[in-house]
Amino acid sequence: MGPSNQETGEDIAQSEASDEYLARAGEAITLTEAAARLGTTRQALYDQIRRGTVLGMMTENGSILVPSVQFVTEGDKTVVLEKIECAVRPFLENHGDGWTALQWMLDRDPNLLETPLEALRKKRFEAVEAAARAYTCADER
Repeated sequence: MGPSNQETGEDIAQSEASDEYLARAGEAITLTEAAARLGTTRQALYDQIRRGTVLGMMTENGSILVPSVQFVTEGDKTVVLEKIECAVRPFLENHGDGWTALQWMLDRDPNLLETPLEALRKKRFEAVEAAARAYTCADER
């Protein structure tokens, strides 16, 4: 199936890049599925995404995808990776979005010398936040 007359090469490239990052992020689930997995309501999870305490990405049709790569198991519960807001909030504060945050979190960051997700799992919270702020402000220098 080819692109519609309204799709540009940039739109197609962005869609392919989004697909690549979703594949690297493991499972991407709906807001409803994520809320059920985390034992919360859709509204509560949506509010967390808006505040940057959970990573969620808006799709072209207006639905929200939640990458499961940010989930960890604690005992018999699924929870969000501790202090993920260190990585997510700087993007929201600097007019970024969940897609850009996801891309950054999955790629090796030169300031961290590993991916931000790896650094979060090692509890390098201050370093992750500093790297996220450096990344989101890089275009202002």
